[in-house]
Order: sequence, then C-alpha cells, then structure tokens
Amino acid sequence: MTLRSCHLWNNASGGTTLPTVYTVAVTDAIATINGQGEQWAIALVNHHPSETVACRRKPGNMPLQGTFSAKVLAGDSPDAFNDIEHPDRVAPEEVDPSFRKGSADLPPHSLTILHLVLK
Repeated sequence: MTLRSCHLWNNASGGTTLPTVYTVAVTDAIATINGQGEQWAIALVNHHPSETVACRRKPGNMPLQGTFSAKVLAGDSPDAFNDIEHPDRVAPEEVDPSFRKGSADLPPHSLTILHLVLK
C-alpha cells in the first residue's frame, strides 16, 4: 500500500504541503493547498485493521458539509498486497464521501485522498 499511496498523494497534491500533521488515536491527516488557498487535497488515513472510523476535518476552520470527490485505497485485509495472481487486490477506487458537520466515516485500514475547492 505504501508505494501506491505515495504515487496517489504525489498526483493529488499539486500544491504546498501545510506545516501541520494531525494525529489522533487511529487516524492521520495531512493537507496541501494551492497558492490561492482555494484547492485542497487532504489525505485521510484510518489505521484500524477492522473498524470504520469517523474522522472530522475543518479546513480553513470550516467544518466540511456535503459530498466530495475522493479516491480510496484499501484492500480486503490489512495484510493485502498486489502480486502476479492478484494484481488489483489493493487498488484506488473513486468514491464520494459525505461529510456532516465536518465528519465522515473512513473504511478500515484505508487511505482516502479528498479533493476540495473552497472559495
């Protein structure tokens, strides 16, 4: 998952990495933002091997509300990997996570790259 996650992040960010990395019990998040402060890419990680976890984000001190474009990278187990016989066991998938009052559920053991335009 590490190599593909780095590739996804490099393609998604396209901006300046913000200086803060938030770490909470089983979730991590890091964000990049373009020079105008309008386009955000936020990487959300759920480290828990089997539980869906609620994650709260407030970019620019505004709780997220609504549905956003994202890619999620997850496998069928925490030990999942790609090989010759299963080349797509861990693969990015287009999703549209919904946030209510800044909170959304993250799938178990996953990386979600969220794309936002804030004006």
